[in-house]
Amino acid sequence: MSTKTYSVNLKAKEAIETAKLNVDIAIALPNKERILFHKPIKQDMREAIIITSGQQRLIDILGHDNAVNMKIAPRVILSEGVTELGATFCNLENITELDLTEWGMINFTYTANVFQNCYKLEYLDISNWNTSASSSFTGMFKNCESLRTIDGIIDMANCDTKHCQSMFKNCPQLKGVKLKNVPYNMKECLPNQAVPFYRVMGFDSHDQYEIVS
Repeated sequence: MSTKTYSVNLKAKEAIETAKLNVDIAIALPNKERILFHKPIKQDMREAIIITSGQQRLIDILGHDNAVNMKIAPRVILSEGVTELGATFCNLENITELDLTEWGMINFTYTANVFQNCYKLEYLDISNWNTSASSSFTGMFKNCESLRTIDGIIDMANCDTKHCQSMFKNCPQLKGVKLKNVPYNMKECLPNQAVPFYRVMGFDSHDQYEIVS
């Protein structure tokens, strides 16, 4: 079976599209380490996928049929300088596990729709994330119906009220989310809004979140 090697500065999506089925693809990192993944993607896949550009979705990189049926996500590596995560894990409908603990402290600038429609995901550890520079959280966890716990603090210091709507919409199992620098009083209503701000963000009740300093 042949192996093709691609430079790390080539988008992984392009590497997938140029490879045929059942061909191993090796992505060479600067330190010469090779990270392999194989098509067709297996459901228990643990190999790494490299995110090389902002707002790059795994469902695009892996192909729709592979991604929507995957139960355990591959290890995800962010190339140096990537700060935009928009919709990266969006629509991974059957994912039950995402291991992001190896990510270092990154100053993310865009986190909208990152986990939207991850219906079966139950737990997330984002304690290494720094979201204080993110300008948008819209739909970040929307429709994470099974999500129970998010470890870490979500800092919303750079976000306004327009860009965090439906952030937690349809997350009925979620409890105790730690939020910092929320752009509006959670119990008050925005102008021209008939519901409190925590409802605008998508929460069903006050016990789903905690404001921390």
